[in-house]
Amino acid sequence: MLERAEPDLEWSGLEPVGDLHELGEDGRPAAAVRWFVSRQGGVWGWLGLSPTGPAMLLVSQVPGAGFVTTLRSPPAPSAVAAMREPTPVEGLEGALEGMAALKAHVPAWRAAQDPDELLRADVKRILGDQFEDLGEAMVMLVRMEEG
Repeated sequence: MLERAEPDLEWSGLEPVGDLHELGEDGRPAAAVRWFVSRQGGVWGWLGLSPTGPAMLLVSQVPGAGFVTTLRSPPAPSAVAAMREPTPVEGLEGALEGMAALKAHVPAWRAAQDPDELLRADVKRILGDQFEDLGEAMVMLVRMEEG
């Protein structure tokens, strides 16, 4: 199934660099993902298959500013960001090192945010269009659980 996406990846300037099989919490194979790197090296990520269809993660690291990520999947919106020239990566090893840097960056970034604003942003991201109706109640429930 991933092979069918390869011409579209290459047409978009994304070169496949390797496949990895993800394991579920039970230790059994859960998904196969095809890793890719852009020809210029500034964008990298993976393409996989979710139960609802194809999913793709695009990542760029911007020196001194953090990361730009775009997740494309059936239920998720796309995002576009203006940025400086991203940090280049090469091959599967570079993409995996970049993902490790992203995973280390996220907790540090979250720790630097205002906790109340971060909670509201998280709830809004989860609830989407339902935030206006349910957001305040969810924020209050989370605060009660944390307290």
